[in-house]
Amino acid sequence: MAAPFPGTVWTVNDSAGNPVSGAKIYTYEAGTLTAKAVYTSSALTTAASNPVICDASGRAQFFMGSGSYRFRVFDSSDVELTAYAADNISGGDEVAADLASVASASVGSGM
Repeated sequence: MAAPFPGTVWTVNDSAGNPVSGAKIYTYEAGTLTAKAVYTSSALTTAASNPVICDASGRAQFFMGSGSYRFRVFDSSDVELTAYAADNISGGDEVAADLASVASASVGSGM
């Protein structure tokens, strides 16, 4: 079954806690830089763009397929937001907890 990315909607914030308009979320096979699809709905029938682009409020929504993922996040100027880097993240109920712990320490609320 598809798992929505944390809270279904992920908000990308900068180090000051401000939303990052146009942030880019790249999705890869765990441990690699090989692109891996995420989807626009829980049906997993339509792949989302890769990168997934956050809206003006720094928000993005997508659904993970099976297996593990690696995530890298960049601002609209292609500067990596390393607080959001995560690897070996699997779909399922643990996704929100895993990524919240990755980002919360250095990004404030993060998500």
